[in-house]
Amino acid sequence: MKEFVLKCSLYTLRGMMSFIYFFIKLFPIKSNKVLMISRQSNEPSIDFKVLRDEMLKSNPNTQVKMLCKKIPKKIWKRIGYCFYIIKCMYHISTSNVCIVEGYVIPVSALKHKKRLVIVQNVKNIFANFKIIIDTCKLMKYNENAQKLYICYMCKQSNERILC
Repeated sequence: MKEFVLKCSLYTLRGMMSFIYFFIKLFPIKSNKVLMISRQSNEPSIDFKVLRDEMLKSNPNTQVKMLCKKIPKKIWKRIGYCFYIIKCMYHISTSNVCIVEGYVIPVSALKHKKRLVIVQNVKNIFANFKIIIDTCKLMKYNENAQKLYICYMCKQSNERILC
């Protein structure tokens, strides 16, 4: 019975998020906006900082937004986290590229615009270099963002790939 109630409440929450996100998706996409989002810590990781710096160095017109916040342990703070999720949904819907570190609820649970490209940034990103490069090449999105990401990865792994 307890499991049934939990599943019902999770489906209800997902339905409410989908309803809210339906209206948030009406906002236009900003073609130069890149969102970096994480639940791993309350501060951006080193990977995020380096990637942001490389993006801004390559194209100063790029608007980089970083959202990093852990889920709080106290119940009353989790209610405030719900408003943070709505903020995340807005930034996801107006971004062209979303770089995710770990599992992020609004990215995983909602259906997004077709133009949104989601890139999974894992902690051991450089071990998965070949997989990430192949994924980036298969994706059809802003070629400058793709080249920047691939070139950044080339520098970090000391491999030579034509960018």
